[in-house]
Amino acid sequence: MFDRFLSIFSRTRPAPTLTSVVRETDDSITLGRQAYDQSFRDRLSYDRGTLLTAILNLYRSNPLAKRIVEITTEFAIGDGFSFAIENSQRAERFLKEFWDHPLNDIDTQLPEWADEAWRTGDLFLLVSVDKAGMCYVRALPAESIAEIVTAENDYRQELAYKRSAFDEQPYQAYKAGTDQSTFVLHYALNRMVGATFGESDLMTVKYWINLYSDFLENRARLNFYRQLFSFV
Repeated sequence: MFDRFLSIFSRTRPAPTLTSVVRETDDSITLGRQAYDQSFRDRLSYDRGTLLTAILNLYRSNPLAKRIVEITTEFAIGDGFSFAIENSQRAERFLKEFWDHPLNDIDTQLPEWADEAWRTGDLFLLVSVDKAGMCYVRALPAESIAEIVTAENDYRQELAYKRSAFDEQPYQAYKAGTDQSTFVLHYALNRMVGATFGESDLMTVKYWINLYSDFLENRARLNFYRQLFSFV
């Protein structure tokens, strides 16, 4: 049932675990492990925390950056989503109950999720399942996830999400076909090959937004001092 829910928010479902069909002595195993070695992940390392802090400060202080995020959300969501499930009234009834549940209220949360995705490049959704099978979803701040634990031979197979390097009880990733009471779904935007985290839409325009802000500030200061003088 939850796979139907996943298909609404993602073009593809979580990738199944890869299994090897070649012998352990085959050289392709060694090459595969080398290609997905930890040293190759996240490409050129950078201070993600510092970058996220700069992006969030830019979003809060600069109306142009905030409007870029708002316009993207308005374009992506529009007037909202509607859905219908063919040949399964039971599934459609469950999905509507989940969507409109007071603790979910997905219509209200969707704009927040969209803003977070464009703003930070990552959307982490914490899903809790009660004994009756109802799911409750909350978005996690992207900066609260410090590390993504992945399979040894494949950076696309995410296993857990650590809040710090010393987190001994990380959030578990969604595993299809298993009984989980809580798990996290991760959707990354602008993710490079070999990277586990996405990148903010504002990253490439951050410099130019600041440059334009400086230009406007300088013009305002110039006009202020110009008006202090009287020319004859």
